[in-house]
Amino acid sequence: LSLPILALAQGALGWYMVSSGLETRINVSPYRLTAHLGMALLIYGICLWTVLDLGRRDTGGGWPTSAGVRRGFRVALLCVVITMLSGAFVAGLDAGTMYNTFPLMGGKVVPTGYQIADLGWRNAFENPIAAQFNHRLLAIGTAALILMLTVIARRADVSLALRRSATVAGLAVLLQVALGITTLLLVVPVVLGVLHQATGLLVLGTMIVVVHRSRRLPTDG
Repeated sequence: LSLPILALAQGALGWYMVSSGLETRINVSPYRLTAHLGMALLIYGICLWTVLDLGRRDTGGGWPTSAGVRRGFRVALLCVVITMLSGAFVAGLDAGTMYNTFPLMGGKVVPTGYQIADLGWRNAFENPIAAQFNHRLLAIGTAALILMLTVIARRADVSLALRRSATVAGLAVLLQVALGITTLLLVVPVVLGVLHQATGLLVLGTMIVVVHRSRRLPTDG
């Protein structure tokens, strides 16, 4: 029941997003773009989780060795979502076309122009320089967390399926980081930009699988 409602809401939100700009200019409100992406990610997540439930309903549930690992997987999944939403602000503000260097931005850790006082709390969402810096920081932190959890999962007494899923997630996030840096250095060519977005969905999908499989018995291979 929730999926048809969400699909209708997504359509309405898409119209609301387009009405914010494409009729008179070539960009849209970054807030509406991010909301539209967030709804799409929610629908994607629900669909994938439902498929996982239906596909292995009879195998039982299970847990990794440590409750801390379970929480770590969930936190990593949340970080992936937040990082993707921050990327929507980068796209909505065309922030990827400035400071096309890595790892520093204009030779600095915190770039010139990061804070525009007049914007107040909106600085993080309306200042392109801040949007790009925040996305970089979130992406690096999220990647580091996923890679750390991948190593832990490979060494812990968890199911083979979970160990494999965590490994795929680690490889996916490495690919995503490489694509993100390359896309930035080349000033966001369309093909790489789209590929970067698609790989973001791959990272999200693998993390959903990891969180789902972290509920399974160690004997469930």
